[in-house]
Amino acid sequence: MDRMGTTRVLLVEVDEMLREMLATRLERAGFEILQAASGEEALVLLDKSPPDVVLCDALLPGMTGIDLLGRIREHHDLAQMPVIISTSLHDGALMVQAMSKGANDFLSKPIDFSAAIARIRAQARLKLMAEENHRLTRHLAEANRRLEESNLHLIRMNIELEADAEGERARGETPRGRLRCISKLGDETASWIDQDIVLQRVVSAGAELLGSNRSCFLRLEMGMLRPVAWFPEQDDAGLAIDATNADSLVAQTASASGPIIGSAMGQEPSALGGNIAACPIFNNAGNPEGVLAFSRSAGLAFDAADKEVLRALGTLCSANLQRTSLTRAHIMCMVRMATLRDPSETTAHARRVAGIAVAVYDAWAAARAIPEADRLAQRDMLHAGALMHDIGKVAIADEILKKPGRLTQIEFDSMKRHTTIGSDLVAGMGGPFERVARDIALCHHERWDGAGYPGRVLPDGTNRGRSDQDIPLFARFVALADVYDALSCVRRYKEAWPELEVLALLRAESGGHFDPEVVDAALSNPGLLRQVLDSFPESNAAG
Repeated sequence: MDRMGTTRVLLVEVDEMLREMLATRLERAGFEILQAASGEEALVLLDKSPPDVVLCDALLPGMTGIDLLGRIREHHDLAQMPVIISTSLHDGALMVQAMSKGANDFLSKPIDFSAAIARIRAQARLKLMAEENHRLTRHLAEANRRLEESNLHLIRMNIELEADAEGERARGETPRGRLRCISKLGDETASWIDQDIVLQRVVSAGAELLGSNRSCFLRLEMGMLRPVAWFPEQDDAGLAIDATNADSLVAQTASASGPIIGSAMGQEPSALGGNIAACPIFNNAGNPEGVLAFSRSAGLAFDAADKEVLRALGTLCSANLQRTSLTRAHIMCMVRMATLRDPSETTAHARRVAGIAVAVYDAWAAARAIPEADRLAQRDMLHAGALMHDIGKVAIADEILKKPGRLTQIEFDSMKRHTTIGSDLVAGMGGPFERVARDIALCHHERWDGAGYPGRVLPDGTNRGRSDQDIPLFARFVALADVYDALSCVRRYKEAWPELEVLALLRAESGGHFDPEVVDAALSNPGLLRQVLDSFPESNAAG
């Protein structure tokens, strides 16, 4: 199935009357139906014409539905096929067996046709997103390959610059020195994940190299320029470029072969907020993505040497923007896959948890005087990893995720598996980010006092929760952010708590649920946490 195609469903049911009734209702709903009366017959159809979703009775004669599920998961080309198991038995052991084999969802008999249609559609959407995720992974690998080539070029350039650098100052007061600084900036940001943080680093480092009092990256959206990263960080207005001269700036930078400066724009310096130097940034398709812009105070004009520095900054910015765009699409695809499964988890929730965790980390890092470059690199990995804290829920059955009442112990034990599953899902992403993402997914439900999960198995065979410093640092920030957001927002089973009550609980759980130092950092600026909540309301769940 593609985004415009018809979902093909394979019904595997021995009861011919039920199978025909279900096929008729699903066809009316717009599905294309294949039918099989046994597991053996289903395997033939799966090899001949793979469907998008399989709906299978658990208790087929001969090869049972659970056996068929196992065969599907062992088949390389079918391993990711969504399989829904139907059963008239409310047997916990049977459900656990099906989940261990990789069942995606369950339907109880007698089958509710509306529920069947909704769950098949949900699984079809998840399959589409998984395929999109696979496509993005391939593109990301290609982007990383191109970035490696760019890095090799920067390394060669750096070697040449170092060879000629004798007698020059170590910092960027000379043209070669400034280009050498850009090469080092490329090495520093090459492994960063979060696009906003990469852009922030480029505009702040560029401002220092160019002696700029203000700088920003302006993204092109529907013909308008919007600042998304700026220096100084406390001033989010960006450069004084209004809607009138924005059109001119976009047109000129998009058609320019390289950077342009204020006098080349046909604009009066005062109309652009002082002397302006700007460089176009392009995406993979060669279309303008935005403008990297810098300003100086009146009377301090940019020259030809500044233009070459800006050209190098633009090349670096374009490469990082292309790479991080694919990475961000990859991550958000995984997040949306998880949030489609659980109605209490939205993309807006994931973005709030990530934003809150970063805000608390910033306060924690400021109290320890951590250098800006180190802080940006760490918050880059924390933000991206926090977005994916609950992706393991994609493998938890709907009957558990959407149960309105209290979970049984068996159901809760199954729910707890989302931590280990999530950690496994991000395995293979590579670099330091993989460790951070796995730590967050695995440990964001651990508690400072050791009463959390999933814990670890001790030599005597018992399981004990991680505690204190045994919990990875970034997981401690996400643990607090997750609880803060859950309490502060409406859920299907609760109203939002008043802010003072949420803060009181954080204070009370210092040393219990949460790391005391993380609580102190959160309570040092509660207004910032509220600002993050307000930035991603549920109406913006699409992200």
